[in-house]
Amino acid sequence: MHLENYTIINGYWPAIAQQQIFRDWKLLCNIPGLGHLISKNYELKLLSFEGEILWTSPLRCSGKPDSATVSGDRLIITTTTQDYHAWGFLGPVLLIDLKKAEIIEELKGERIHGLKNGEFLVGLEGYDFFHTWLYDRDCNQLQEWNSYGEYVSVNDEIIVIEENRQNPDSSSLVRLNRDGSVSKSVKLKSSRSSNPILIGDNNFLFENGGDLITSNGNLKKLSSEKLLTYNPDESWRFSSRLSHKGEHILVEILERISEPIENYRTHIFKIPI
Repeated sequence: MHLENYTIINGYWPAIAQQQIFRDWKLLCNIPGLGHLISKNYELKLLSFEGEILWTSPLRCSGKPDSATVSGDRLIITTTTQDYHAWGFLGPVLLIDLKKAEIIEELKGERIHGLKNGEFLVGLEGYDFFHTWLYDRDCNQLQEWNSYGEYVSVNDEIIVIEENRQNPDSSSLVRLNRDGSVSKSVKLKSSRSSNPILIGDNNFLFENGGDLITSNGNLKKLSSEKLLTYNPDESWRFSSRLSHKGEHILVEILERISEPIENYRTHIFKIPI
């Protein structure tokens, strides 16, 4: 893979185009074979790809929906709250019956990832937590690991791009084994990473410490391309995300700057697949 285009814009990164499909409603995710999951304030709606309303009425949530993933007939939602508490504005993770539009259970967590047959992951970091839990479709806990970060499934393997703000030097690319053990591989430069994007059946991309890294399900680093150079101790100033745009991948790195006043700039890299 090679860099095709690089631009810098002043300010916060732009919204991903697909989030603007519905006026006043945020697109949380597209559910293959079903439709669009959208949210507004504390409500969820499910629409077919043709625009037909699939739920008889919007589902009211106890927190404001923030992100969503699907596993079988289960919908998993992260939320935020308006009231500040020990975990900031973190709201409950909601396990929802996708067909009945009913909330099954509420859990504590910050990151989610859908697997197969209703199984899903919930992750939480901070206040002595650096954990990931595996649940089945009925919210029974199946396993837990001492690891947390960005999740990606590669050929039924659960890969974590770790994010440990307590001790950045300990973050690694790891595999979560079903017996509760953690297999470590590549040590990461920074405690902050982008979301991963699958490339083909076995490879995935992510940004870490200013580098665009390609790895595979065996946790082998296949390539690394320098995008930005900055001190890992200043990783708190940077956030990143990857998204598909046609035949390209956009890597957007948001940089917090302090002069002349506190502001942001966004570095945008366009890379052909």
